[in-house]
Amino acid sequence: MKLNRLIRKAFWCWGSARFLLDIQGKNMVARIKDWCKNTGSFERLLIEVEADQSPENLARKHFWQTSGFVLTEYIHHYIWVPEKYQAMYLDLVPDTNQPKDGKELFKHISNFHKDSYQGV
Repeated sequence: MKLNRLIRKAFWCWGSARFLLDIQGKNMVARIKDWCKNTGSFERLLIEVEADQSPENLARKHFWQTSGFVLTEYIHHYIWVPEKYQAMYLDLVPDTNQPKDGKELFKHISNFHKDSYQGV
């Protein structure tokens, strides 16, 4: 009996912690979106997520989707890491001309990585 109560309490604490992290994460995403919109320089937020269907990755994708991001179908393979990735985007302005194709989006992500590692 005591063990069942402890297990239930542990799951409740874990669920509460996940809920609080989710709320804090959504607040951070909202602040980033607001900042991007207020600068007037951004049309879209673009991220990459691991494509593997593990419970952790599915939870991450769900978080981003509930934050308004759209998951693309294309799965990208980097040559230097074993994980596969997918692009997700969130349009900040209506009717943007930005591409929605995952393969095209990874050209932007790859350029970002290239510039980041070259120190540009």
